[in-house]
Amino acid sequence: MKQDTKKLIAYIVFALLAVALCYLFIVVYFYYINPYDISVKLAFWPLQSDKSLSELYMDSVVEVSFNVKGDFEENETISITGVNVRKDGFVVCPYHTLSSMQEGSVLSVKDSKGNVYNGKLLYSEKNLDVAIIKCVNIQNEKAEIKIPFVKYSGVGQENVLIVNSPLQNGAKYAKSSLVGYCIVPFVTEKDDYVALDYVWENAVAVSYNQNILDGIVFDRDAHVLGFSCPDKFDFDSKDVNVFLPISNIELFFDNVVEKYYNDLEYDMPLANLFLGLDRVEFEYNYDLSMNIQEEDYNNNPTNFYFDGTWQPYTDDIIGFILGEVDGFYLLKPFVYKDVQIDANSRIDYVKVNGTNYTVFTRCDLMLAIHHIESGDEVTIVFGNNESAVTQNVQFTYLEEENEEI
Repeated sequence: MKQDTKKLIAYIVFALLAVALCYLFIVVYFYYINPYDISVKLAFWPLQSDKSLSELYMDSVVEVSFNVKGDFEENETISITGVNVRKDGFVVCPYHTLSSMQEGSVLSVKDSKGNVYNGKLLYSEKNLDVAIIKCVNIQNEKAEIKIPFVKYSGVGQENVLIVNSPLQNGAKYAKSSLVGYCIVPFVTEKDDYVALDYVWENAVAVSYNQNILDGIVFDRDAHVLGFSCPDKFDFDSKDVNVFLPISNIELFFDNVVEKYYNDLEYDMPLANLFLGLDRVEFEYNYDLSMNIQEEDYNNNPTNFYFDGTWQPYTDDIIGFILGEVDGFYLLKPFVYKDVQIDANSRIDYVKVNGTNYTVFTRCDLMLAIHHIESGDEVTIVFGNNESAVTQNVQFTYLEEENEEI
C-alpha cells in the first residue's frame, strides 16, 4: 500500500514537472524563438510591470522617414512614429504629417532594432487622420518581415501606456489614465494669418506627462489605441495630453490588405467627393477669425482657410455656424456620375442598404461612407438653412477597376 502511494506521488510530481516544463518551453518559444506576436506573449506571461510591458510595445514601434520641401526649397528628411499591426509588416501612422511628403519621395521604415525597410503607402484617409504603410524588404520584396506587432482596438480600459519611439532620444514610457473625451483644434500659419489646420473631434484626453507628448498609446492587452499629439492642452482646468483613436481603420484595413495581396490598390473615391466642413470645424474657424490674436500673426476676420485658399464667410455659412442644426456643409458640389448635390447644402443622413447613419460631424459622414461596398444602394439626405424641408439623392455605388500597385 505504501509502495502504491509513493508511486502515485511520484506520478503526480512527474506530471506537474512536465506541465511546468511545457509551459516554460512555450514561454521561451514565444519570447525568443517566435517573438513577433506580442499579444501571445502576454497571454502566456501576463505578469508584466509597466516598464517591461512598455519595452514589449516599443518593439512594435517604427519610424517612417520621407522628404519634404524645406523653407529654402531644399529637401529635408523628417520622421514620424508608427506601429506595426500585422506580422507581415503593415504599419499604421498619422496622416497629417505624412501629407507634407514631397511627390516622388521614397518612404523608409526603421524598426526598434535598427533594421530598415522600404515603405509602400497603401492608403491614407485624411478625414480620419490615418495612413497604412506596407514594409518591404529592401533586398527581396517577397522576404518575410520580422517586426513584432500588436493589434488595434477601441478605448476600453481606464489606464493606458504612452510609448515614444525608441529611436528618438531614447525609449520612454508613461502610465496615464483616461480623463474624458474632447475636441482639439490645431492651428497653423498661412499668408501671415493664423488659420485652422485640422480638428480632432473624437480625441481622448489622458493625464498629462511632460516626458511623453508625441507617442503611441496602448492598453494593457497588446492593443494600440491611437497616436498622442505633440502638445499639452487644458481640459476642465487640468493639463492633459490627447490622442486620436485609430479603431476606425477596421472599416477598411482588411480591404487594404486584401487588395495589396491581389496586386490591386484600395480606394474609396466617395470619401474625397465631400468637400466642406462640419459645424464644429466652422465654429473653430469662426472663433479663430473673430477672437484670437497670435503674437506673430494676425487673424483674418472675414475669411477662413479651406482647400488651399482663403474663402469668405457668406450669409449661408454664418447662418449655419450660428444655427442649431448639425451636419456637414458642402462648400463645393458633390458629384457622383449623374448625381449632384449643390454647394451650400447640408448633409444630414446617409442611408446604406436601409441602414441609416446620422451625420453630425465629418467623422460620422466618413464612417457612413466607409460602410459602403460595391453594389450597395445609397441614399443621401440633405437640406439647407432656408427651409426645414430635406431632399435626397439615390444611387448604386459601383467600385471602379483598381489599378495595379
